[in-house]
Amino acid sequence: MTAEISLSGHDRLMVGLSWDHNEEELFNELQVHDLDLSCAVFAKDGSFMDLITPQSPLREKYKHMIFHGGDHMSGSADFEDESVVINFENAADSIGCVAVLVNTKDRTRIWKVKNATLGYHDGVTLNEIYKTDLRAADMAAEATKQNRDGYFLAGMIKESGAGHWDLQPVEKFLDNPDTDLLAEEIKNYL
Repeated sequence: MTAEISLSGHDRLMVGLSWDHNEEELFNELQVHDLDLSCAVFAKDGSFMDLITPQSPLREKYKHMIFHGGDHMSGSADFEDESVVINFENAADSIGCVAVLVNTKDRTRIWKVKNATLGYHDGVTLNEIYKTDLRAADMAAEATKQNRDGYFLAGMIKESGAGHWDLQPVEKFLDNPDTDLLAEEIKNYL
């Protein structure tokens, strides 16, 4: 696991998932993959609050705190295909941690998806803070025979006190696709 990265000096964080559609054809059709960026939200006491997904972005509930940009189903956008923006100033009162998750809709292995990456950017300047090569992480998990049928826990964005936030890259596949079990598994990293 990579060391924690301080997010001091960043008022907002934009987490962006990007990938390209594959150029190869399968049964005479261009192969298109649908990756999803989600986040599990935890309170300061470690209790699970919600799972924000492209299909359920909970925009009204987390207005001015966490904004999911919506579902992109084929990749190859100019910048990020899916994104979540976290406004630290507004989130600090009730949120203690946001777990960043990636999964595929069609159960395709991520290593088969061209240029699959997850980037953490300053939410104002869009300068890159940290980047995960999802294909490499998936291949490493395959090499160790790790179960890769659930969500990929990319990182934990944690409130570390006095309004300061840190990014803890985790980069591990989780076993449970069920929301309640998923939340319990993520708590091991809080």
